[in-house]
Amino acid sequence: MDLTPTIAPVSASIAWILPVPQAVTAAAIHHEKWGELDQTKGWDLAEIDTRWWHGRQPTAAVRDRASWFVRSRLATAVTADAHSLISLRPGGLPSLAAAGVCVAAIELRRHTDGVDLDAVCLHLNLDGDAQQRPDLVAQLLRRPGRAWHLAGPDVDRNAFLHDVEQLLGDHGLVAKLTQGGYLYCGKGSRSEVRPQILTHLILNGEVPPPPLLQDYQNWDVHQQWAYALASGANAELYFRLPPDRREAAEASTTWLGHTMIRSEQDGAAFISTREVDRPSVENVDTQLLVHGRFLDLTVLAMRQQFFLERHANELVETARTFGGADEHDDLGEVIGHEERLLRFRNRLWFTGVPSRPEGTAVLRLLQSQYGSPELLDDIAGEQADMVRILELRDSRRRRIAGERAEESRRQQTELTQRQQDEQQRTRQVVETGVALLTPPAVLSGLAALLVDPSWRLFLGTFLVSLTVVVLALLFLRSRRS
Repeated sequence: MDLTPTIAPVSASIAWILPVPQAVTAAAIHHEKWGELDQTKGWDLAEIDTRWWHGRQPTAAVRDRASWFVRSRLATAVTADAHSLISLRPGGLPSLAAAGVCVAAIELRRHTDGVDLDAVCLHLNLDGDAQQRPDLVAQLLRRPGRAWHLAGPDVDRNAFLHDVEQLLGDHGLVAKLTQGGYLYCGKGSRSEVRPQILTHLILNGEVPPPPLLQDYQNWDVHQQWAYALASGANAELYFRLPPDRREAAEASTTWLGHTMIRSEQDGAAFISTREVDRPSVENVDTQLLVHGRFLDLTVLAMRQQFFLERHANELVETARTFGGADEHDDLGEVIGHEERLLRFRNRLWFTGVPSRPEGTAVLRLLQSQYGSPELLDDIAGEQADMVRILELRDSRRRRIAGERAEESRRQQTELTQRQQDEQQRTRQVVETGVALLTPPAVLSGLAALLVDPSWRLFLGTFLVSLTVVVLALLFLRSRRS
């Protein structure tokens, strides 16, 4: 390794989080190397390596996962819906052993909340050369294809990639680490969520700045190391360095006691700013939080980002066919999106940890770097637009249906009126016929009773009947007029 400049930290450790599809973890959970984990208590780093504690023990509240997330819906997402398997003696990465990188434990985190993403966490302890240049280790873990040559001749890139594949394979996980730092588990299985690295560093004495930001005048050395470890950037290949300004040095930063916390898109760094020659209780608690509760929150934030990105892609696919001829398909898809987003909000979307301001600060830093709140707002806005469009289309359909119903009623009314008029005319014709035929028949019958039938009788009765009918018609016409 290139060890210029060097630092002499009291302690340095890394939690390396690799997202894995659930299809891969489901095939590995029964592997013999995994040990069962008590989900109520979490796991204790003291079981791995007592040198991490330097004779001190973390407080009980920090050790106990269940009590740390007590009385909140978040506890269900972190404990009840999340299960871990752990290997306390997992083997190592031979390519990094000479540099001082030790794999203290490997942890498999599985979830049952419906989001198809699990995580494999490697808990690394840095010693020797790696402890003096943790920024090079961070670069190597994040992007092996870009940072390998910075680690000098002691670390071979291909050997490192093979070691990671071998370590995972020994635990039933069939996956390869790509040069970009992703886990490749087969065609179409690579997650778009980047792996994350949480680095905890306890410094002591005067510390030189990392080469990445050694010329910066407005950043103090702790801010420089925090950015270098959180971003995994290097001066030769990383061109998006922040400006040398005070506001940039303080961006994405919060504090936990004397520990500076900085978050970037590829992870977070926890830098102790108090000079000590051995870890204090605060340092020990912070280290366990990094490898425990803060790791829980990081996995939660990663899975939130995974769901939101996948959901956004589904909305894009829906938008391509939205507004087609079949409105029932549009309605069904929009309802499905709304139901999935509602379940996500209820089961997985949290922006704070009740009664734990340090947990809330870390979670919001991670979410801010991932852009999750903005993406959630965009998704909610797009779905609201789809719902609004469906409502407008339904309103238009109802209006058109109402107009058609009104037109149908009008036509029916006209038809009924025409039928009534026809019936009235028919009745008038019948009445007129009856009026015309009745008088002659009556007069002829009466006359036949009095005299013998003859043509004179017929002619007389006809003329009398005709006179009566004419008078009757004239009377009816005068009444109508």
